[in-house]
Amino acid sequence: MNYATYPLKNMRITQNYYGTTSHKPHTQGNYKDYPIDDGGKNTSKEGVYCPCDEIRIVRLYGEGNGGTNTIFFESTSKCLFADGTEDYLCGLITHANDADLAKLKVDQRIKRGKLICNEGTDGGVGMHTHLSFGKGELLGNGWIRNNKGKYVLHCSGGAFKPEALLFIDESFTKVISSKGLAFKELPKYTKGIYKVTASLLNVRTGAGTNYTKKVFSQLTPNAQMQIKKLNGGKSANGLVKGCTCTVSAVKGNWGKIPSGWICLDYCEKV
Repeated sequence: MNYATYPLKNMRITQNYYGTTSHKPHTQGNYKDYPIDDGGKNTSKEGVYCPCDEIRIVRLYGEGNGGTNTIFFESTSKCLFADGTEDYLCGLITHANDADLAKLKVDQRIKRGKLICNEGTDGGVGMHTHLSFGKGELLGNGWIRNNKGKYVLHCSGGAFKPEALLFIDESFTKVISSKGLAFKELPKYTKGIYKVTASLLNVRTGAGTNYTKKVFSQLTPNAQMQIKKLNGGKSANGLVKGCTCTVSAVKGNWGKIPSGWICLDYCEKV
């Protein structure tokens, strides 16, 4: 799944979208967005990385003395967001220094986890990055000035609070401070095809050990065929090692397959 995830390896939000330092007018105008400032692990320079399967650089603004450096991007495919919806992800990244902006080109594609730019100080105070996110495609030149005098993200699906869109991938991002914003963790398991790694894996009538185990005759014909093929022609009251199955729904660490529910802790995704 193309989940939208937080783009820094260390989350240390120094100003959320209600921050009185500079962000509050962003959320109160006739046009609004919900920016955050992130300073990374400390005051040293850290990277900002692609937050989805792939982004496209749409616009680069400000290199030299033209204004505060800003990178505008869109995802090249729809993303699954933390609020449960699915759409294209778009956004802007501000304060990267000229040296980082010079490495990028309009229409450049960047894959998930690859560096977009580093935090910077262009047009800002202290080493950090200013981020704003939305759904859909960028409109016009990517931002619009509101009646509070702030240039805010302008996109077809509207700007959204970052925690409504972005998951935290614990294998990538360490949360030092979320500045009071409640982000969801990236689901450990997702829908798809899995292979059983346990010698025998129970199939149950529901998502939990409190549900009844199914016996061989209650499994689908496909499951029965795989079990016998992998088990020397013998039946078994559960899936044996090497069986593959399609998970169509996930509840925690349980996956729904045609035969019932299995614990995905004893499987690997293929």
